[in-house]
Amino acid sequence: SHVHPKHHEVLHTRIEPEHVMKKRNIDQSLRILLYYDQSVYRLDDERFELINNTILPEAVTFWERALFVRRSESVIRLTRKCSDTQVFVKDGWTHCINTCNERTMCGEVEVPEDHLDACRTCNATGQNCGIAQGSEPGEGIPDFDFIFYVSAMQTERCNKSLTVAYAAHCQQESALDRPIAGHANLCPNSISTKRQELEILLSTVKHEILHALGFSVSLYAFYRNQTGEPLTPRSPETGKPPLNESLQTYQWSEKVIKLFTRPSWLVRSGYMKRDVHMMVTPNVVKEARNYFGCQELEGAELEDQGEEGTALTHWE
Repeated sequence: SHVHPKHHEVLHTRIEPEHVMKKRNIDQSLRILLYYDQSVYRLDDERFELINNTILPEAVTFWERALFVRRSESVIRLTRKCSDTQVFVKDGWTHCINTCNERTMCGEVEVPEDHLDACRTCNATGQNCGIAQGSEPGEGIPDFDFIFYVSAMQTERCNKSLTVAYAAHCQQESALDRPIAGHANLCPNSISTKRQELEILLSTVKHEILHALGFSVSLYAFYRNQTGEPLTPRSPETGKPPLNESLQTYQWSEKVIKLFTRPSWLVRSGYMKRDVHMMVTPNVVKEARNYFGCQELEGAELEDQGEEGTALTHWE
């Protein structure tokens, strides 16, 4: 069950400048690093073995083979969380006001110091910006494109409607806005080790991972075309898309998701008018038309029912 992160919960991380990444025109397979929280090691032997040897390797390999990225040549160092939701961004670097948090979380997992950049701060007026005294960058993560922080805690969300797992991204790189870190929590009480339920568990984990990699309401506004240009216009002041206050996330343009009206939609009782949201990016349109054998189809329809985390974040 996906709950999209709100705009102020996601940090941007500078890895390389935009013009450097765009110049690299060769897309290469996505490389995902798994980092386990201590809670994963506290699972009983049977569950741990299933998750560690089968479920996560197979789910990760599936997406590594399916997705391609513009790789960065630099190591990934994640941005430290600030105690205030207001931050200053200078040259792609995120700066906190006066001080950084002691701990930086990604979902339920504390990000290790090794993975973090130095603490960068400005004063309250956005002046005197730089690396805080005594703070140093960690070693960082070389040779990967995405870091997945995995926990196995029986959280409140796990107890709601028998959730098996949930995932979301927590940081994006600041040049092309691609998610570079995310978290997944596996709910221990819902992990079945029965052989006949293996396929369901695997497809659930694959599905949740995709939310963190890009299929999420909180990421649609950051989608780009083949050459790396944003599909949603950016504000000259912030460099970000416009904010949707009610969703607490960035608002996508009609080049990503568009509303269509079906004037005579057939239901059991007759015909009705129905509004549908469709993803209309070129590759999605092509795949949807081929899949349904219908060349007039405008795109792929998104789920319109359900609460936050279901509507617009799943295919119909």
